[in-house]
Amino acid sequence: MSSGPVAKAAARLLVPMIFIFGFYVVVHGHLSPGGGFQGGAIVATGVALLVASFALAEGEAFLPSIKNIKLFESAGLILFICTALAGIAVASGFLVNWLNGAGGLFGNAVAYGITSGDIWTGGIIPVLNIAIGFEVFGALSVVVLYMFKGLRETTQAEDDAADAKAAEVDAKAAAERESVAQALEDAKAAESQVSAGVSTAAGAAAAEGGDAK
Repeated sequence: MSSGPVAKAAARLLVPMIFIFGFYVVVHGHLSPGGGFQGGAIVATGVALLVASFALAEGEAFLPSIKNIKLFESAGLILFICTALAGIAVASGFLVNWLNGAGGLFGNAVAYGITSGDIWTGGIIPVLNIAIGFEVFGALSVVVLYMFKGLRETTQAEDDAADAKAAEVDAKAAAERESVAQALEDAKAAESQVSAGVSTAAGAAAAEGGDAK
């Protein structure tokens, strides 16, 4: 069962922004708060919003298949391991920052003092952030998609029948409220008549008493 048009329009607007922000958090993790795990989780949140706003089959049309998402996860793991092992071959040990100061991709040396936040610094740290981002995005997205696949989606006929039943229940409740209100009005009217009768009888008794005197 999909959400209404407002939720779908909001998802179409927000999901691209979520993906872009998640990518920003991953790539800038060595310069600002964030990193691979946080950015990957943000992107996976966009996937969850997409499949929650649309029917699963309709939402999956905007996404890669689960098989390809698993490939993203595997690619992140392989990139992390290869980058870490390259430290043994190029430098002196596992996870050594062998790219730092080497020039090229993320190899700029960090200048002393206040800098403008050069994104091409950090050595293997941004590479590891990207690898972790792929891994977390893939793992969480697969979990979300499998969770939604475990839910049974209702058909349009079932949705219409549920709406009709809800409308019938509302109409019955409204009729019961009207009957209760009518009963209260009848009781008040009867009470008023009894009060009027008592007043009349009391007046008549008082008049008879006066005549007897």
